[in-house]
Amino acid sequence: MHVLREDHLKKKTPFYKERDEKKREEFQKRLEKIAEENRVYVDERKINECLQRQNARGPREEKVYGGVSGNRYFRESFIAAQNQSSILAPFCYTGICNTDLLNAWLQQVLTAELKTWAVCHPR
Repeated sequence: MHVLREDHLKKKTPFYKERDEKKREEFQKRLEKIAEENRVYVDERKINECLQRQNARGPREEKVYGGVSGNRYFRESFIAAQNQSSILAPFCYTGICNTDLLNAWLQQVLTAELKTWAVCHPR
């Protein structure tokens, strides 16, 4: 039986193959000029009601079976902003986030909570 040592366990760090290192460096320099307490990060996530694990542990060379629901569920999505440890303007919706929805959220919800010095940055 092979036992994995802790120093052999490494988490994969994904990145986009298409990224442009020069643009990343330029952006990082601009970002460093903004004080951390003035930065606002925006993120959007989908929430699936029917969550299930894709992987499982079991004895080597043996299949692991797990039941999944055959019912269809709506996916909800969530947009929010973060300033340091504060969550700002949380917004939950069903469907896809298009330009109209994002702009409406930015103009009607987020700007009402932002301080005048805040700088928004997509996360």
